Amino acid sequence: IVCDDDWYSRYEGRTVGAIHEFAVDKSYQGHGIGRKLMEKCLEYLGGKDIELWVGEKNERAKRFYEEYGFREVGKHGIWVRMVKPAEKMISADEK
Repeated sequence: IVCDDDWYSRYEGRTVGAIHEFAVDKSYQGHGIGRKLMEKCLEYLGGKDIELWVGEKNERAKRFYEEYGFREVGKHGIWVRMVKPAEKMISADEK
């Protein structure tokens, strides 16, 4: 996984977090490796808005990203743009 915490998104018009590459070898899929990688990436990005691109026919990956709060927001050619809004930080007083 390649995560960037200082990516200028021309679609957002501002700096956001980005996931540029995410792959798990087929022989290792289904063992929780992708989940661990995603969790570390989200931790690294520290609650920023995050964008990524995924192939339009990659339904398995799109479902995976949706589990983490990403939603489809656009398309360019064969690529679908997905965005995960920053999570609101909750103070101890709000809990």
